[in-house]
Amino acid sequence: MNKWILEYLWLYPDRKRVTIEEPGWDDVKTAIDQMDGFHLDNVYLISQTGDFLGVFGGHLIDEEDEWEEYKGKRLYSLSQFLDHGNGGQMILRNREVWKASEEEYWDELIQLSVEGQGTDVETRYVVEYDAVIKAFQYYYETGELTKDQIWEVL
Repeated sequence: MNKWILEYLWLYPDRKRVTIEEPGWDDVKTAIDQMDGFHLDNVYLISQTGDFLGVFGGHLIDEEDEWEEYKGKRLYSLSQFLDHGNGGQMILRNREVWKASEEEYWDELIQLSVEGQGTDVETRYVVEYDAVIKAFQYYYETGELTKDQIWEVL
C-alpha cells in the first residue's frame, strides 16, 4: 500500500495549511467533503514519489449563476501531476461534455476558486462530486488513475 501525504489549505478565517502523513481514506474524503470554494478550495494527495492528485473548486452553483445544468451542484477540476508538479499533467474530462461536440464547449468557461483566486476552467474539465470521489478513492487505493474515466494529457 502507498504511503500518502494529504495536504490542503484552509483560506478563511485564517490561512492554515494542513498536512496529514499517512491519512486514512476517511481523512481524504472528509477533506474533499469540506471543500466549498471559499473556506477550503484545494486538496492534494501526494505519493512518496512526488506524484500527486489535486482537486480545486467545490463552490456551489446557485440561482445567480448562469450555468442552468449545474444549479445546486458543487463543481471541481481534478488533475494528476507527476514529479512534484515538474513532470506531466493529466486532467479529468467531464464525460457529458466529452460526448458533445468539441466546438460547442471550447470557449465556455466556469470560474472555480484555487487558493482563493478565481480561475477560469473550460467546462470540459469541470466535474461533479461523484467523479472526484471515484478518482480519489481509486488513486488512494492503487496509486493509479481510474481506467473508466477520461483523462487527458495537458
